[in-house]
Amino acid sequence: MKFLSFSTSIVTLATLATFFFTISSAVLPTTAALATRDSDLAARGYATGACGMHVTLYTLSTLTYNNQFAVEVTLKDAKGVQIGHLDRTDLTPSVSVDSQLSLTMEVAAYIDIQSTSTAHITFAYGADKWANIDTSRCTVGGTARAPGTLVNDMDCGFAC
Repeated sequence: MKFLSFSTSIVTLATLATFFFTISSAVLPTTAALATRDSDLAARGYATGACGMHVTLYTLSTLTYNNQFAVEVTLKDAKGVQIGHLDRTDLTPSVSVDSQLSLTMEVAAYIDIQSTSTAHITFAYGADKWANIDTSRCTVGGTARAPGTLVNDMDCGFAC
């Protein structure tokens, strides 16, 4: 069995310390970069990246073309911090959600005229448009019944 001498161990430790310092300097952001990021975040008011929203859709139990919908929307930034909210509001024909986002989130109801039993919620954030039935963007929970109303909860994601 071979043992390293004390001086070899010190050289090895010094080499490892230099290696890890070099790697961490290359990977970790500088103080100036962190300060710039934090000031950008403060100026914008939210963390960019993959934002999300929770939507509760309220629908009258008897769906017709002139049906009334209402929505409640909560927007969250890329860090999961709430940056916008819309209390339960009638969705006729669409609503805008007040938030800290740089663009406006629009929410609208869509009923398939050929099949009045099919209703969707559409979303628009700038040029980005999608519907709650887009399973790559939204997860829709089951339908709950309240007196005279169907309630659906959904979570959707979008780039912000």
